[in-house]
Amino acid sequence: MFQPNREELAWAAGLFDGEGTAVSYTGRSSKGHAYRAFTIAVSQAGIGKAPEVLERFHAAIGRLGAIYKVGKNKGKPHWKDKWAWQSGKFET
Repeated sequence: MFQPNREELAWAAGLFDGEGTAVSYTGRSSKGHAYRAFTIAVSQAGIGKAPEVLERFHAAIGRLGAIYKVGKNKGKPHWKDKWAWQSGKFET
């Protein structure tokens, strides 16, 4: 069971405040039903594997959501890969 650490949660809140994003959108399913969705994310650059800052964030919030490699900036070989933690629902 997840036992939150106040200091780590405060750190995660600060990271999200500075680097995070929240998006709300509406759409229609393939059957024509309207829906609303909400996604939150934090992005960082890293080489080869997810940046430690995203791993720390993910652990601080009880491993909710997931970390994804978003991609490499094509045409810019000197740029690092882009990674993002993202969640669109409360996962248990």
